Amino acid sequence: MLKRPFRIRSYSLIPSLSHKNNTQESVPNFESDKRFAQAVKRYERRVKGYEDAIEMSRQYKQHRLNLVDILQDKKNVEAMFANDAGCKITSFKDMCKDMKGHEGLTYTDVEMRNTMMLVANMLMENVKIDLKLRSVKIDHDIGSFIDEIKTSSDFVSLESYRLNFHHYKSSQWLSTSEGNTISQLGFAQPIVFKSAQYGDKEVIQSLETAFEDYATSNKKLSHIQLAVQVVKILLSPHNNIPTIKLWKYLLDKLGNCNLLNYQQIIYLSLFQYKHQPTVLADPSPATDSIFAPLMADHFAHLIQKDPEMLPSLLKYQLLRRDDKTFLELLSFLTLDKIAGEMSVIKSPLLSKSKYKLPTYIPGLDLEERLLTISRRSMYSIMEMAIELGLYQYLDLLFNKIVLHSRDQERIELNYVEDVLVEGRVFDEHLFSIMLDAAVKSNDLGRVVWLLPFVDEYIKEGSGINDALRKQLLTTLKFFNLEGKLKSYEEIFSKVY
Repeated sequence: MLKRPFRIRSYSLIPSLSHKNNTQESVPNFESDKRFAQAVKRYERRVKGYEDAIEMSRQYKQHRLNLVDILQDKKNVEAMFANDAGCKITSFKDMCKDMKGHEGLTYTDVEMRNTMMLVANMLMENVKIDLKLRSVKIDHDIGSFIDEIKTSSDFVSLESYRLNFHHYKSSQWLSTSEGNTISQLGFAQPIVFKSAQYGDKEVIQSLETAFEDYATSNKKLSHIQLAVQVVKILLSPHNNIPTIKLWKYLLDKLGNCNLLNYQQIIYLSLFQYKHQPTVLADPSPATDSIFAPLMADHFAHLIQKDPEMLPSLLKYQLLRRDDKTFLELLSFLTLDKIAGEMSVIKSPLLSKSKYKLPTYIPGLDLEERLLTISRRSMYSIMEMAIELGLYQYLDLLFNKIVLHSRDQERIELNYVEDVLVEGRVFDEHLFSIMLDAAVKSNDLGRVVWLLPFVDEYIKEGSGINDALRKQLLTTLKFFNLEGKLKSYEEIFSKVY
């Protein structure tokens, strides 16, 4: 297997200070010596700050080691409880059992709690904007403009996003109640998790009820009522700590409801606080976006926790026709490895079409190994690539199934083990996807490559449903393959 070469990038923090005896071209082009001196002092302060942080980290580690050594001594631990003979609690598990049902015993997951708070606050801000616009009485054309709010991405400004991101992701909201979503909605305390167990069943069931009410409502402000209901559910006490499946659910449901404004709020809340220098940066003047471009690294923490998050993130980009970020997210499928293997593996099963390998082939190695996505998710990704017109990537995606399947249902993201997968590669859904791509891209070569596998599939006695039979015949007519068309019509008339 070919491996991508490892590259090291080097960045200089401080311009060269030794400019004596240098040529004129090597001297930094500062407007004045004063500005140069200021820059030097600024860099020196930064270096001093880094050195202080390193020293503090070293002291902390040493202090922690000393504390661990003390607590490893059984006599020291026993001395702490020498005057507490009546205490029957000897472990954390005993403490939880003894305090079961006690309202004061709560747990936390800082990142999940802060993300839930950020989503709740941004949703409420959006609701306020919506209601404020509806209260303004100007000419009648404002009505259609207001109705576009729920499908628009223009009602979250970079400035407000920066403020909210810093305030909630850094836990600053815990030190003040002013302007807080909790106080606005009458909640007396922050989000509470009543156990250390992770689970989404309860919160998703509550959200499902809210979305069912929205689907059956004919009220003009039903989307606002849905947003308020979602906020109340997020801020209510939870028996378990939700996982990122909560965000996958909301991304999918809001996208399906075409509430793209609310969906954007969920999406913008997914990044970690460590990402703030890049996600909050100014966008390039050459783009129309109000946000800086994102890379695959911004989503790695989500994919490593749940690879099935990938189709939901890709669908978000599809709804906005953002093929650039879509390709960045394909990095998690390590298509660069597929391209390398295609150059050395010769097999008729590898997909063939009129397209050459694309110039940009994304790939990203994750720290977590043996991460897999389902076949169903892979099919969904292929269908989205077709909808975006990224036909040149379809061969790579198909060959990912052929080369990196762990079994019949799972496909590895980072391919780390050679596993012989028994059984067929093709099924009716995959045939349909490849036929659809051939017609939409006018690619006769893809059909010619695919037909022998269709023949083999039929000879083995596998049934083909009505929809696929109709699609196959329509495809043959599209490419004027009269001989094959007549042959399949005869076969289908005898078998079906």
